[in-house]
Amino acid sequence: MMEAALPRSETAPAALDIRGLKVQFGEGPYAVKAVNDVSFTIPRGQVMGLVGESGSGKSMTGLSIMRLIQRPGEIKGGEIRLNGTNLLGLSEREMRRVRGSTVAMIFQDPMMTLNPVLRIGTQMIEAVMAHRRDTTKVEARRIARDALARVGIPSPEERLDAYPHQFSGGMRQRVTIAIAIINRPSLIIADEPTTALDVTIQAQIIHQLEKLRLEDNLSLLWITHDLSVVGSIADRILVMYAGRIVEQGTADQVLDRPMHPYTRGLISSLPSEERKGKKLRPVPGVMPAPWELPSGCAFRNRCEQASNSCAVAPADIDQGAAHSVRCFHPHRY
Repeated sequence: MMEAALPRSETAPAALDIRGLKVQFGEGPYAVKAVNDVSFTIPRGQVMGLVGESGSGKSMTGLSIMRLIQRPGEIKGGEIRLNGTNLLGLSEREMRRVRGSTVAMIFQDPMMTLNPVLRIGTQMIEAVMAHRRDTTKVEARRIARDALARVGIPSPEERLDAYPHQFSGGMRQRVTIAIAIINRPSLIIADEPTTALDVTIQAQIIHQLEKLRLEDNLSLLWITHDLSVVGSIADRILVMYAGRIVEQGTADQVLDRPMHPYTRGLISSLPSEERKGKKLRPVPGVMPAPWELPSGCAFRNRCEQASNSCAVAPADIDQGAAHSVRCFHPHRY
């Protein structure tokens, strides 16, 4: 059985390969399918954007990769292959060796990651020594200091002795990024990492992560509801609704030629120079609770193009060049 972090073969075709992932809460007729048959691949060194409204299943997908789904939730099927190894086949002890070393997660609220009563240095040194058993505290402190410097925190040696509350919100988020990269993982999951920050700090964080991605050949899963943010960083975009991927393609394909009515609605609800002075067009209605989803296409009660055929769940329709949409009435260009 595996006792160390997963190998990082440079010849592997993908850092992350998910096939048929299913996450369910409860059993029987009242079971809630939070993630329903989701499949996608993130090539090494690329950024995948995962977008959708709150409750669409984005964060559940990220937590599933980390194997952090708590009861009554349960991963009911599929594969999550990280560098070729199926994470769902690992014991919890083995998975603890993978978290923080081969895959790391950045949360929206830094205080979910940082312990408010421990110094930053203490937390970072623990993160190093948990995965590098032969490292001394002196060496671990040097690694922690260098990680803070890499994310642009001034005077990193002194800041190691500070507490989380002594940092601004943007600086705390930089610290969580430093902890995420400290063991040089091959994949980072960023779950709404810039939502609580102002636009200037948001741009700095995005730039910092992009710089780190290029330096370390990282793969990045960027989870967000903000298409304008993901458009500036992602190579490919997945659009998620009610636990399913409804459209996927390159960033240019999804943002410039969206085909699913939901994707088009998300884009139409954003302010832009092209519609300056015009009213925004939000997606009609609200996302129903998971136990109130209609049969067939989950979006049909909010869709202006819905027809009788939408009472049956649509399959993916390949539009060519790896652009696919799950809809009976995709927009044609």
